[in-house]
Order: sequence, then structure tokens, then C-alpha cells
Amino acid sequence: MVKAIGSICIVVGCSMIGIIANRRLREHVLVLQDLIAVIQTIESEISSQLSSIPTALQMALNASGSKNSACTAFIRSILIGLEMRGPHVFPEIWRSAAEETLEILSDRERNMLNELADKLGRYGAEEQLSALRMVRSGLEHFLRTAEEERSRSGKVYLTLGTALGLALAIILV
Repeated sequence: MVKAIGSICIVVGCSMIGIIANRRLREHVLVLQDLIAVIQTIESEISSQLSSIPTALQMALNASGSKNSACTAFIRSILIGLEMRGPHVFPEIWRSAAEETLEILSDRERNMLNELADKLGRYGAEEQLSALRMVRSGLEHFLRTAEEERSRSGKVYLTLGTALGLALAIILV
């Protein structure tokens, strides 16, 4: 009886490792999708309304579908930082918020996103729009790569986790 319960615990534990790895891949895709939507909203606000960066960020926050996502936390953190510290340290606020809230992104993805920090609010509308388009295009490329990885590796992680659990249970029992 104890061996059976131990075996079940081993299989479930190893399966959970695969499930967690698969979930992380899914979350990565969702964060990239949310970031692209945020950048599109900021683009739209700057091009059609000539909105300030705080206003564009607030509109992106309002348009955000998920209120508890990492992307929403990122925007909120920037807005709070702007309120507390002012716009003169915007690049520092942006980078700090990205580091704190978007840890699921790779360094390359975060660096690309951080390129916007130096452009937004400092240049004219056309230069800002150009930077936004460039970063959106890069994030779309990263999104395609993340989706491919999720479809290719997600099931592998689930299967390997379960197989490892079964193998350990067989060996140990």
C-alpha cells in the first residue's frame, strides 16, 4: 500500500514538472501577445490623438484584456513610477518595470522592449511611431518563435514528465 502511494506521488510529482514547463511556455506566448496589443494601443494613441506617453499608457492599461497579467503589472508599474518620480526619469522607470514584472521574457526580448524607453516621450510623433513599429515587428517575430516552441516542446514536456515519473516508480518499486 505504501509503495503504491509512493509510486503515485512520484508519477504525479514528475508530471507536475512537465505541466509547469508547458504552462510557462503558454504564459510566455500570452505575455508577448499582450505586449504587442499594448504597443499597438500606444501607436494608435500617438498617431491619432497625439497623446502624451502617460495618457497612451493609461489607454493601453484600460484596453488590456487581462487585469492580472504581467503586461498589466508592467504598465501599472510605469504609471506609478511616473506619478511618484516624474517623467524626467522615464527610461529608468520603464527598464525597472520591465525587469520586475516581465521576467518571463528572454534578455533579447526585454532588451528590444527597453529600446522604447529612450524613444518614447523624447522625440517627435513620427520618430516614436517608427520605434514602436520596429519593436512591435520584433516582438511579433519573437511571438512566432514562442508559438512554435510551445507547439513543439509543450507536449514533449508533458510526456517526458509523466514518462520520467513512471520510470522512477518502476525502478524504485
